[in-house]
Amino acid sequence: FGKPSESKSSLSIYKATMAEVSLEIYDLSGGMAAQMSEPLVGRVIEAVPHCGVVVFGKEYFYGGGIQALDPEEVHRAMGREPYKREALGETTKTKEEFEVFLRAISGNWMPESYDLWRHNCNDFADVACQFLCKKSIPRWILELPTEVLATPLGQMLEGVLSSAQTALNQQLGHYGHFESAETINLNLKSTGENASLTKVSVPADGTVADLRRHVPREARLVFQGKVLRNDALKLKDSGLSKSGLTVLYVPPPTTTSSGAASSDVNLDLDLGSLNVEVLKTTSSICGKVIEHPDEDKYRTLKLSNAAFKRKVVDAGGAKALAVLKKAGFVETPGEDVLVLKPSAAAWTPLNAVKKALDAEIQQRQPPPPPPPAPQGGGALPPLDTSQMRAMVDVIATNPDLARAAGPNFDAAGTRHMLDVLQSNPALQRQVESTMHRMLQDPAFANEMLAAANRGGLGPGNAGFPAGLMTAMANRNNNPTSSGTTAPPSSQQQQQQPNSSSSAPE
Repeated sequence: FGKPSESKSSLSIYKATMAEVSLEIYDLSGGMAAQMSEPLVGRVIEAVPHCGVVVFGKEYFYGGGIQALDPEEVHRAMGREPYKREALGETTKTKEEFEVFLRAISGNWMPESYDLWRHNCNDFADVACQFLCKKSIPRWILELPTEVLATPLGQMLEGVLSSAQTALNQQLGHYGHFESAETINLNLKSTGENASLTKVSVPADGTVADLRRHVPREARLVFQGKVLRNDALKLKDSGLSKSGLTVLYVPPPTTTSSGAASSDVNLDLDLGSLNVEVLKTTSSICGKVIEHPDEDKYRTLKLSNAAFKRKVVDAGGAKALAVLKKAGFVETPGEDVLVLKPSAAAWTPLNAVKKALDAEIQQRQPPPPPPPAPQGGGALPPLDTSQMRAMVDVIATNPDLARAAGPNFDAAGTRHMLDVLQSNPALQRQVESTMHRMLQDPAFANEMLAAANRGGLGPGNAGFPAGLMTAMANRNNNPTSSGTTAPPSSQQQQQQPNSSSSAPE
């Protein structure tokens, strides 16, 4: 009959066309996480992972947006090879189906949406793998950020590590983004005094997010009187289905280094006499218009409305109403209402007033409460100088770890400082006390790190971590006590050979 052999042949051809899916796992710490994580965060962390998905001959990952490069090119851009590869099986999806899927979700994976701790490359890899082969990446990779942020050290380093990852993403962004093969050409016309017209190419079946890449962040896109706010919306569904169409965009208001609106928007606001609740109410009114620019109800304020009268008119008087008028609201003759008429020109002052209000509110916020007292009496485990010396030896003998530690890493100075602490229990207790305070008070920790970079709290040029340990030892947490002063590090001793010949008292 022939049917069984035909079915077997068809199955073989089908399997031959299925693509392999694998996960490339890079260690951004260069091996340092496995060596140093246990004494710092309380458990061994295998790596600081960055994941890419290899399929159809490309490596897909999230950094400077969704990107697709040859795996070798990714290795060059990362400056390292993956430390581990995991085969995830085969996919029944075609390359075309996968790329349609990526374009559909690209609005959720913009460069500015990246968050090292909450929305990162590993989260994207998991979404891609679920689509391709209905498998998740290893759970420990997805759960690691939450575990690290739960530790005092993770909270202290959150900003530093995020900045480092942003720099890496910007570097990766230079290698290009994932693009569709079929494109359309659109005109982007800016508004304002410096209006310009720019031609851009976007994927024909792309989304608003693809168009937004070509304009400044926070700019507003408008097509045929409608604001394009949903980055996941298909361009063709918004009417942008062919080349030659023009989209207006309103640039965000420029700001000064202090965060206030720049001088090209003459606000001249009197916010100092308004209480915080009035400021918050007017900021909320402006924010609702910005968030819902197409809805009339947010652009019309009834002066007779009981809540508006109580929170704004009665509490803030003419000065509060003047702020709203600066934002673009105008009185309608013969009617007891304020109305903001939508226009390209109205967008800039509206945003500028909102920013000024938020800045004033932030300035009046009370200082944050002191950190809570640690549980269990607040006692830290004693400083294990032997373990720290072993850690220093590992870093000093491993070129990759030494490079990751930075140019100021001072192995000899740190060994010297550890010897001093081991022979001086009182000094060791003082360093332990300072370490405890650093873990509880990020501002104090930053102060100590800055002191370490200067070579301690006094003269000298100690490297890291010797400089940090010297700074901690020299820091007297109790000004009335007679703390022990740490001796100079090895670098300081070399720079001061005649230190014993001090001036007479």
